[in-house]
Amino acid sequence: MAEVLATVSVMPLYAQVVVQSAGATDLPIPETGAEPAVASTEAVLVATRDDLDGDVSIEVRRGGDAPAPGVRVYEGELSFTTPALEVGSNVSGQLTTIDVGRIGWLPLAIFVDPPEAPSKVVVVID
Repeated sequence: MAEVLATVSVMPLYAQVVVQSAGATDLPIPETGAEPAVASTEAVLVATRDDLDGDVSIEVRRGGDAPAPGVRVYEGELSFTTPALEVGSNVSGQLTTIDVGRIGWLPLAIFVDPPEAPSKVVVVID
């Protein structure tokens, strides 16, 4: 069964939220602005609905067999130098820190719902 580590609500300024290792300096840059997600070694920017349409819910889960809702927009690994994940908005300074219990390369997947203009982002840590 999946363990929910955190659920937060964030204003998605510029229609995006971030999932990153704490203190990330290697931030991704979208090429076209139409990508559902872009990643670097330390962070993933996830496209969401516009901030004028309301907050976005971000849920962070660890493991489990329950399928995440929506469509997978990212699957890979992020590099952690501290055992902390940050989710939220770098632009607004609204970041929530979650203890992930380890450093190094951390496998994770990110799902969004609905696929167009998502209002929910689910991060599943392996």
